[in-house]
Amino acid sequence: MAVERTPINPWPWSAELGYHQGEVVSGQTRTLYCAGQTSMNGDGKPEHAGDMAAQLALSLDNLEAVLAEAGMSLANLVRLNVYTTDVDLLFQHYGVLAARLGQARVAPPTTMLGVTRLAIPDLMIELEGTAVAEALRRRRRTVTGDVIDRRLRPGCSATSARPLRRWPGTRTWCCHPHLWSRSTRRPRRPRGCRPASGWCSTSS
Repeated sequence: MAVERTPINPWPWSAELGYHQGEVVSGQTRTLYCAGQTSMNGDGKPEHAGDMAAQLALSLDNLEAVLAEAGMSLANLVRLNVYTTDVDLLFQHYGVLAARLGQARVAPPTTMLGVTRLAIPDLMIELEGTAVAEALRRRRRTVTGDVIDRRLRPGCSATSARPLRRWPGTRTWCCHPHLWSRSTRRPRRPRGCRPASGWCSTSS
């Protein structure tokens, strides 16, 4: 089931400003909760002291980097919190944020908060986001040796959480990884576990 996002706007004015009052997300999803992103470089040092526009742009870059690491983008945002030490100054440069969200064709529910200061005195803005995407599907992998194949053999009564392992030196696959002997690397068959049974199968 694909992710479905339904905007909730009792009033039209917020959509005209580039954000929705709420969004209902349904379907099989995975959720990413992002830590607050600021204008920190790759070494963890703040940059662009006193430059709101540059800090906002770098904060967005860092937010996108976190999203990308999870296989997402700004288009997956369903919640955005904006913390700033100068609300009036941020409004002068809000177009930087609005443009990036517009390019991603997303208008996540957004809250802006004025704060006394952020973690580091030179920081003027921090972005905190929540994103959702379609759940990743498990794919069957080509296996060799003792590599796990996460798809069960037909008729196997084990749960999907139990992988199959190939017995060393054979073409037999077993759903009982806990039965492996580390000392001899020889399997100990449970009662009723035979190559012809529903628990095990032999590859051709």
